Amino acid sequence: MASTTRIVKTSKVAWSGMSSPLTRLMMFVNEAGIVNESLREWNTSTDKNKQARKDGARTFFARLQMAYVFEVLEAIKDIRANMEWMARLSSAPRARKITSLKCAPSWTLLTTRR
Repeated sequence: MASTTRIVKTSKVAWSGMSSPLTRLMMFVNEAGIVNESLREWNTSTDKNKQARKDGARTFFARLQMAYVFEVLEAIKDIRANMEWMARLSSAPRARKITSLKCAPSWTLLTTRR
């Protein structure tokens, strides 16, 4: 899987009119990654001190992961409810629209035209 890293000045994001949803999504994705790494650590741990707590920890991190998925879906719902933000996304370059579609297939308003 290919990935792209983009560096953007925070001032550009802050004055873009999209700072609130972008910041929320970035925070949720970052924190979900940390939770996922913790869940992986507990799943693969062979530490004898962790064995007694392994099932409880896995349950905790799985629930925490579900909570972050719910928060991301709430953020997407807020973006879809705001016509100004949807207009900005609709006017985005094709590559960004395709990325948005891969991340959130329910965004039917972002379909690209040929």
